[in-house]
Amino acid sequence: MLQYETLITKDSVEGLNSKLNDVAERGGRVVNVLWVPERENPADPEKPFWSKYVVVAEFGSVAAAAPAPKARARKA
Repeated sequence: MLQYETLITKDSVEGLNSKLNDVAERGGRVVNVLWVPERENPADPEKPFWSKYVVVAEFGSVAAAAPAPKARARKA
């Protein structure tokens, strides 16, 4: 069964690299990487929401999740 995980890190090359390596070391697959820019915090303008990377990763057996496609017979 496939499982998904969302990992978040501050906007830095080192932080993103660390998260990507973590997924690889755990045998996962990166599905998507999003960059979210810094934005204003309406509740407290002095403390904006920091920019970040969001990594969506997939873990588990892909073979168990979906059957292998059937091969087509070639016409002679």
